[in-house]
Amino acid sequence: MNYKHIYLEIIRKAKNEQILGNRPLNIYYRRRNFKDDYFEFHHILPKSLFPKFEKVKKNLVPLTAKEHFICHKLLFKIYPCKSTAYALLRLCRKRDDMHPIKLSARSYEQLRKILANTLSDAQKGKELSKETRIKISNALKEGYKSGKIIPPAKDKPVTAEKRKQISETLKERYKNGYKVWNKDKKCPNLAKRKEDSWNYGKHWYNNGEISILTETCPEGFKEGHIVKVNEETEENRKIKIAENNKGRHWYNNGKINKFCYECPEGFVKGFLDPRWIKKDD
Repeated sequence: MNYKHIYLEIIRKAKNEQILGNRPLNIYYRRRNFKDDYFEFHHILPKSLFPKFEKVKKNLVPLTAKEHFICHKLLFKIYPCKSTAYALLRLCRKRDDMHPIKLSARSYEQLRKILANTLSDAQKGKELSKETRIKISNALKEGYKSGKIIPPAKDKPVTAEKRKQISETLKERYKNGYKVWNKDKKCPNLAKRKEDSWNYGKHWYNNGEISILTETCPEGFKEGHIVKVNEETEENRKIKIAENNKGRHWYNNGKINKFCYECPEGFVKGFLDPRWIKKDD
């Protein structure tokens, strides 16, 4: 059995549903918009085996409890090692004798839903002590600085009132002498890229027959580029246009022009230049 193919199919399905909006983008989005559904965020490439991808957002995918359990079973089949075995044992809630509890995927999903709802109900209306609040605050600050936690404000759309407020604040700052940090400044990376370009400092010159791209103007040449047109191709193009437009004429009603075979009602033959069209007040 191709365990890797099955694993990737589950991940692909979850990613597609996430793009369609049927699954949350992150944990804060889940709490706000998917209160009735239960999802667990899973590392596609296990962080124990691929630590470089631990903080990569694309490496996270929302899975149902059933899918999460199956994926860890498949990962153990694909990468049979200590870390994948430990992750699977943790999902199965190990006993003291180190033997995992045998659960089917459906049973595990039902159990996780019940536990999640029970914990949520237990925390409702519960007041936290000052010490606990300080600990939570410090943990969140460290998470924001390190990038492990994404602030919920990033997912909230900016309202029209907020945009107006930001605009007025910036206008006041500009009046008081506030300067944009990048005004009249050149990006060093772009400047370097331009200097390294093969055509940096070169210009087009022509002598009426051929064009040359060079730094200095050769004798008998002048600045400019000549585009050569194939006369046969151009003639065929004109014939094709004439055949397609055969029998059609321009008509106007004093406001708009129409290019058709028969004169529409209220129109007269002729093309009216847009500069002479009277605009309604």
